[in-house]
Amino acid sequence: MNIFKSAVPILVCVILWVSGCAPKTQVEPLPREASLAVAGFSIPDSSRELFPESKLPTLTTVDQKVLHSLDQILEAELETRERKQFRSLALVRQCREIVLQEHPEERLSALRYWSLVGRCIPADYLLLPQLFDWQERQGGEWGTEQPARVVFDLYLLDVRNQEIEDRFHFEQEQQPLFENLLSLASFLKRHGRWISAKDLAREGIVQGIRELGL
Repeated sequence: MNIFKSAVPILVCVILWVSGCAPKTQVEPLPREASLAVAGFSIPDSSRELFPESKLPTLTTVDQKVLHSLDQILEAELETRERKQFRSLALVRQCREIVLQEHPEERLSALRYWSLVGRCIPADYLLLPQLFDWQERQGGEWGTEQPARVVFDLYLLDVRNQEIEDRFHFEQEQQPLFENLLSLASFLKRHGRWISAKDLAREGIVQGIRELGL
């Protein structure tokens, strides 16, 4: 028993080092002079919107308030970065409609479709957030019957070259600490609470913006 007690602090330190103190991969930031446009969160529902490397969404629909709240989080986080200027979500929505009107019968791939949207804006890069799964927490902060689960991708599209510059994949369901000791850093950051799907998504968005060099 004494051996176990003495080993716990060591185990905690190792977990914290692995999850929080290990060296992070350096990300090449987007060139400051490059223009960036940001699309709103959506559930890809056709080959025109879904990239080949993505899995089909488990969602068929979600409350529009959810997508709106994710858009607000994304915009707010981008505005805290050095790159504060980006083409608005409203402009991207308008260009999506224009592209569909100009190519009503053409079977566009996702890469071609979004590149045309980016050229319509115009922008050098287009950030595409796509939601694939959304599970609300069932229960309270200190006890839950069903934890929050969120799955989404953030694609960074190079419009000029019509290619994916980078992709960030976020797939997480909050787990009890005793089931996953490697989640200790997140557990401490959340003060031991069961967080909402919205807060879980916020963590992913912050991480994604950082890893994409935005």
